[in-house]
Order: sequence, then C-alpha cells, then structure tokens
Amino acid sequence: MLKVVAPMSSNQKAKKVSRLIKRDGRKCSQCGTHTNLTIEHVVPKAIGGGNNLSNLKLLCEPCNQSNGKEFNNCYRNGGQWKGRNQNGGRRFF
Repeated sequence: MLKVVAPMSSNQKAKKVSRLIKRDGRKCSQCGTHTNLTIEHVVPKAIGGGNNLSNLKLLCEPCNQSNGKEFNNCYRNGGQWKGRNQNGGRRFF
C-alpha cells in the first residue's frame, strides 16, 4: 500500500532542523567539528529511511561524503546498510 504524506511547510522544516541542531549540539555527530554541517539520513531515503528526527543527524561535509561512499560500497556488495551508531561506528547487518 502506498502511503501518502502531506509535504511539510517551511515552518515545520525549520522547527525540525532547530530540534536536530539542539539535539546534536550544533556539531558533527562523528568528528565533532562545528563547520560545514549537513543533515544526514541514518538509513538513506533510497532504501526506505524517513525524515523523522530519529533517522536524521548532523554531519560535516567530509563525514557525510565518507558515509555515502561506505553505503554505496555496502549496497553494491549486497549488504544491508543500517547506518552508523551514535558513536560513529559502522552498522552492517
């Protein structure tokens, strides 16, 4: 069954980003830097991950790119990617 979800307003997005920044302490959740921060999906949207706060984390651009490469390598090799745990360690199942 297809789930239809109404798009979020810009106000709702701003509130979610604000909660994410507060939760993650305005720093990369892997290396701790405070610069070039991006929003990362723990479980990528491409394989069913959602936009809920539990599936989002702040990463700096270098960590985000590294994470993407690991996901692509795992996915190409038939593994199931479960993202990274809170301490930055890989989670493959």
